[in-house]
Amino acid sequence: MDFLDALFDKNSLDNNHEYSLKSFDKNQGITNLDINGMHINLYGDINHDKYPKFIPGNIPIKEIPERVEKLAKINDTARFKLKNIELMLQAAFEASKNQKNSKKSNYAFLKIKESVQDLLRRKVLFIGAENENKSKINVEGEFDFLKILSENKRIGLKRVKPASIKNIFGIWDEFRPGIVFFSCHGQETSLFLEDDNGNSKEIPAIELKKFFYERSEYTECVILSACSSSKIGHLLKDSCKNIIATTENVDIKTAREFTDCFFSYIERNSDSLSVIYENAHKHAIKLIQSLGLPNSYSFEFYKADKKM
Repeated sequence: MDFLDALFDKNSLDNNHEYSLKSFDKNQGITNLDINGMHINLYGDINHDKYPKFIPGNIPIKEIPERVEKLAKINDTARFKLKNIELMLQAAFEASKNQKNSKKSNYAFLKIKESVQDLLRRKVLFIGAENENKSKINVEGEFDFLKILSENKRIGLKRVKPASIKNIFGIWDEFRPGIVFFSCHGQETSLFLEDDNGNSKEIPAIELKKFFYERSEYTECVILSACSSSKIGHLLKDSCKNIIATTENVDIKTAREFTDCFFSYIERNSDSLSVIYENAHKHAIKLIQSLGLPNSYSFEFYKADKKM
């Protein structure tokens, strides 16, 4: 095990370790940091008898993205500790950036900080589909709004287009989203998505259930912005998801306002723990009710059956 293994290891993040900025050498510009019980400096040297297999040396920057990809899920404990790590890394950088011989080490720590921030980012998978035989949803407008929110990198965003089952499954596994947002027409037991050519296609919800369950380790919340999707929501809730679904046909303007309010809250509070989804739902409902929009009580939140 090396430094990055310890930093990104799920078991390490779940355990009760301390993170603290210790000191920095004014002559060498080396900031010392304790992470997960290891004493390290800005050059990546590691000294701790608990980890005899650690090899002192420069932090392997090229390996960081691969380590990030291997971490399947950020639960509340890991998110809290990663936030602490981010703060400590920033403190380490600020304390040493004006010191001699610190250019290389600062670059290394900034790269690690970027990787930690990537783990903390709320990844949103957008699945939007129109239906030529039904009223226009304006999925393009919804996606453009999410793109604007994602510019400050607190939200990561990827779109499935065309929104076919084949594309959804493939991109979902590649992107590993924390939030999956369906914006489409629907009815009690199905969603109107697309085929591989972009044409509207009705998909029975039962086809999605097994897929949802197998990815419940890292997908935290599913939003079904589709008419009368509450039965589908309850079906998917059994797969240990936090679900937002509708109890009736919803006015398109109301659905759009809910989406904007919900994701704006997520973006502003992206460092929060898993309760963020329920809080974002309450916030959005309160705002659309204050606007006097129709069907404002239609969006319901179904809590996950087990802790994330």
